[in-house]
Amino acid sequence: MGVRARGFQVPSVDQFSETFTTENFENGLVLREREADRYDADLNAMAGYANLDFHLGQKLSGNGGVRFERDEINVLWDVANYVGRVGSIKKEYSKLYPSLNLKYTLNDKHSVRFASSLTQTLPEFKELAPFEYVSPTGRVTRGDPDLEKSDVFNVDFKYEFFPSKGQLISATAFYKDIKNPINLAQTRGSSGIFEYANTGDNANIFGFEFETRIELLKNEDEESLLDFNTNITKMWFNQDLLEDFQYKGITESDLQGASDLILNSSLSYNSKTEKEFNATLTGNYSSDKYSL
Repeated sequence: MGVRARGFQVPSVDQFSETFTTENFENGLVLREREADRYDADLNAMAGYANLDFHLGQKLSGNGGVRFERDEINVLWDVANYVGRVGSIKKEYSKLYPSLNLKYTLNDKHSVRFASSLTQTLPEFKELAPFEYVSPTGRVTRGDPDLEKSDVFNVDFKYEFFPSKGQLISATAFYKDIKNPINLAQTRGSSGIFEYANTGDNANIFGFEFETRIELLKNEDEESLLDFNTNITKMWFNQDLLEDFQYKGITESDLQGASDLILNSSLSYNSKTEKEFNATLTGNYSSDKYSL
């Protein structure tokens, strides 16, 4: 929406009503409306999988499987910043995604697990449509029709200790390799527009996770009254940068939107009485997130 207002002045930003009057509109003030920007999108997914559970002896068990998935993304837009206003894209992806999970039981209280899988991250509709969104702070963000999905290779190794029924202490090491990582980056030039893009060929994440579920207080029936849960994750990550996103000789960066340290804890009380009383105290922390 705009206004052609030659010869008219607004006393202040708080007094538009003194200018937008019937008399002024009859004397040359024109209110101009442009067609609204819009986009329409849909995702059609078809998948099938095969899975096998197995035991090898008394200690080793696991399951392996493969999933076939076909995804079709259709986006249609009608926006002022696109030449001709109207455009559309159709993206189709078909791929097999295998997975493997193994568990080795050391004894009644200790076990180790191994897991590996191949997954994907599809671009969101807003990341594909060249629809310019202006935030309350004035930042302009738009999608990129040339954006492609990311493929993710996952591996993790986990140790579990069960002090007693209902309690757990575990430690996990994990690794992720992301092909075609998607980030929000500022375009070159003076416009200052931010655009979703595949900013690199690969991103790598390595980390550790520590988790506990501990019963601090029990009643006479050995029922837990006070529980403490915590989860701590520490990560290291980096990705390469394609030439269009390099600056000042920097060819690598951290992973956008990721925190290298995340902590979650809770302390819960349950009276386990006829008139049950519950109370939970929670705390969360995450380090600063990186932006490109």
